[in-house]
Amino acid sequence: MAKIRAELGIESLGSDATFEEVSQNIMDVMSDARKMAGINFRTSIGGDGFEEWLSGFNAIAYEATETTAGSLGFDIRNVDQFAIFGDRMFGGEVLLGKFDPEVTKAAFDHFGRGGRILVMDGMAARTLSHDPMQQIIDASTDVQPSLADDPNYIMAANLLTKFGTAGALFSGDSENVEQAIARLEDMWGDGLATLATADEVRDQFAQAHLIEAYEVAALGTAFPAGEGESPNTYTVLIYTSEDAATKNAAQLKLRIDEDDNLIGFNHPQARQSEVPARWSEQFTSYEVWPEGNALILRVTSDRFGDNVVMQLLPSSGDPFIHRLLVTE
Repeated sequence: MAKIRAELGIESLGSDATFEEVSQNIMDVMSDARKMAGINFRTSIGGDGFEEWLSGFNAIAYEATETTAGSLGFDIRNVDQFAIFGDRMFGGEVLLGKFDPEVTKAAFDHFGRGGRILVMDGMAARTLSHDPMQQIIDASTDVQPSLADDPNYIMAANLLTKFGTAGALFSGDSENVEQAIARLEDMWGDGLATLATADEVRDQFAQAHLIEAYEVAALGTAFPAGEGESPNTYTVLIYTSEDAATKNAAQLKLRIDEDDNLIGFNHPQARQSEVPARWSEQFTSYEVWPEGNALILRVTSDRFGDNVVMQLLPSSGDPFIHRLLVTE
């Protein structure tokens, strides 16, 4: 949040601001971040993802009449950084910023759920169940390691910081062809057969230049460097060796240059616009290169920010689209 506000030139409001002023301030941040860099703030990370509440965006999403300052003792004005992880019952949100346990109050969210709320100097967290909260406490007090201690995540985060991204999406789970097909079948059920058979999808992937499974993926978008320029979206894939990163960088370039982004069979529900085209045609510009154990992809596109991220990761149930980073 602090970096995004600085990039946009929007200052955080003081404690004497009215709810209407705070709401407008939040909407300005959300709107300008989306327009300039395709960054979409969500009240959930999608699907069964954990739904944030502490960070204060619920004031907009649920048409609230007050911020959480009255009920909790803090709100969006206190937040410099936030992270969301896990699913609805076994996930959580962690915030960094200006937090004081002495002024924090007990509270319930907009669904009447208290959950578990932790406030420490400079940090706040919330979960709906015990285990993830215990993990947050143990990691923050160095009782057990966290992702911040994992060298693969450290490398990925440092590279995105180097490229100046305003945020980051991390994943330690690559998705291979059979996993992608299983996910489609799970999401579409019998309806998938009316669009494509599993074998048709499998045959399409068999012709593609798929990369090997990676250890960690991290994606983020940087604000435009100047007026009239496009934002760059960066993907960092961490491999086990420099040789693997170099080999897969070459393979990913072949995939972008030679593979279609849409499945090319004749499905009855295809729209005229859904004509298979090279991945390279979806991007205004791109670069792929290895850097140590990392493979790096830089992309500019008419559909920038989170919109291009959705094309890269296997996060959609659309059976017509080859996600770029599906693995062997």
